[in-house]
Amino acid sequence: MLRRLCRVCGDNAADPDEPGRTWWIIPSAPPDGLPATWPVTSPPTCRAHIPEALSRCPHLRKGSPVVCTVGDCHPIGVLANLYGEDDGRAVEIQHQIGVGLDEPHLLGRALATQLIVQLADLRPAAVPVL
Repeated sequence: MLRRLCRVCGDNAADPDEPGRTWWIIPSAPPDGLPATWPVTSPPTCRAHIPEALSRCPHLRKGSPVVCTVGDCHPIGVLANLYGEDDGRAVEIQHQIGVGLDEPHLLGRALATQLIVQLADLRPAAVPVL
């Protein structure tokens, strides 16, 4: 995600027409429009593969996806299983919770499954027709 590679083909998801912007599909956004920033666990999608991703990805089909370009993204946390100790054994105490990178007291007990990035400078975009 940090290298902004397409979830479908693995190529660069940067917008060739607008330097510095990257195509992204937000699985679901608030009904009142895109906010200034938005946390996601999904990677970007290049312009060429947005129609395919929207039609074939079950996760995107069941929500209300929003196509946009973003100006910046940076990691803010991980989606993780949190572990504790019980009689000397590691046991899962919370499943799939968000743990911020600013929570070092939790990170040592977390087994990350997905990176959470904060998208910034979101602009709605039409589904590309290629």
